[in-house]
Amino acid sequence: ASDNRFLVLGKSAEGRRAAVDALRVLRADVEIVEASSQKAAARDWSGALPAVAVVAFDLEGQNGLEAARKIRALSPDTKIVVYSATVGPAMPEAARRELSELNCGVAEGPLTADTILNALDACAAQRAALRAACAAHAFT
Repeated sequence: ASDNRFLVLGKSAEGRRAAVDALRVLRADVEIVEASSQKAAARDWSGALPAVAVVAFDLEGQNGLEAARKIRALSPDTKIVVYSATVGPAMPEAARRELSELNCGVAEGPLTADTILNALDACAAQRAALRAACAAHAFT
């Protein structure tokens, strides 16, 4: 994955714009590919896979969980945040659990630099806990 490439997937132009603006607060020097679907992103994308993907749970033709599965399969190192612009039951609990198993962050409510960072921090903490658990049970 390229540290200078970010991906934003979302059905709503307003939601994508909020994600792009939030990412620009975090890193102004990155290339951001913005698309309404994974199919459109694949068409617009060339070269290295993204370091960070911010994906709406509600996408054209699929949901964010399906997109996260595909991104994770292609690029295990990409940091993925799946977001829902609404707070509450917009994202089913089963989807949250699978996103957690895929080591994806979840962000809800208005998308800001802080909500993206909090979701990425949760991923990092989960990864560290998993590594520690594996190390504790490693064969020597």
